[in-house]
Amino acid sequence: RVLIVDLQDFYHNVVVKACEALTDYIPNSLPRRQLLTKIAYHESARLNHIRQALYDNRGNRLYGPALGIFQIEPIGHQGALEWLDRRGELFLFIRGFASQHAYEYDRDAELITNMVYSAMIASVIVYAAPEKLPVGNEACAKYWARHYRRRLEQSAQEQFVAHGQVADDLMGWN
Repeated sequence: RVLIVDLQDFYHNVVVKACEALTDYIPNSLPRRQLLTKIAYHESARLNHIRQALYDNRGNRLYGPALGIFQIEPIGHQGALEWLDRRGELFLFIRGFASQHAYEYDRDAELITNMVYSAMIASVIVYAAPEKLPVGNEACAKYWARHYRRRLEQSAQEQFVAHGQVADDLMGWN
């Protein structure tokens, strides 16, 4: 299976770029960048999907609402935009990274077509959570379940931990 992008390339050219751009508004740290990388790696099935892939009982591929490498659902995108709207300058800053022409017609399309914008929205979702950034894959899985995906089933968290370990290995974070 061909990956959309190599994990190291994704980290350096998307996650780091987004976090560095946001430094004046959102603290840039290795734990933040690692969490965002692991979220994308897990949510996109190891950087393989830019739309949520679902399958019916016959094995036919369908699409769910989650979009982009971070698999942000439109309602989560809207919530992040509402949070940003209360922080005027930051909203305008992130808006500046969006495609200027199409944004007003289909904001959610930016989550698929613009990885840096998507990383910024994911960073906002993570930043807005009222909890300190986690360290370690089990802590990241719990944080992801509570604040990002809001999925508390143990199996989903276990899969996040497994993906986090693979990401650690690929990135040399062990």
